[in-house]
Amino acid sequence: MIMDKAWEKVQQKTFTKWVNSHLRKRGKDAIIEDIQTDFNDGLKLIQFLEVISTKNDWSKRYDKKPRMKIQKIQNVDMCMKFLKSEGVKLVAIQAENIIDGDLTLILGMIWTIIQQYQIADISEEELTAKEALLLWCQKKTKGYEGVDPPASKTFTPTGPTAWRCVR
Repeated sequence: MIMDKAWEKVQQKTFTKWVNSHLRKRGKDAIIEDIQTDFNDGLKLIQFLEVISTKNDWSKRYDKKPRMKIQKIQNVDMCMKFLKSEGVKLVAIQAENIIDGDLTLILGMIWTIIQQYQIADISEEELTAKEALLLWCQKKTKGYEGVDPPASKTFTPTGPTAWRCVR
């Protein structure tokens, strides 16, 4: 269990940096500090989804200063509906989970967004996106002590939101 929490913190830090790499396009005010809480009113999540999807026609009407929980739910729910319309399959997560700061589900949502908007675009040597990602991992880790990328055959879940290479 301690390893799961440590891995969750690594994912939290990594996913926060990835989200910020996209939010920087909106300026310094768009940057998030804590992925667990900074999406809870929907405002930064809306900005992030506009940037990552390059679409903003879906987000014209939202509460720009949400104070009550219902306003936050409406903002985040609009994001969830947008993701669904984009074909992003979110499992077991609702707007309330994001508002309440359920880190495991938030990380799962970000991983699913990464798969939809980043990994799906990878194409290398006529491979599927996941195969291309595995190939990329193998190339990047070649020569590291204790890492045997050529023997890694697939990705497998090690927790609710974690993935690792296995032999």
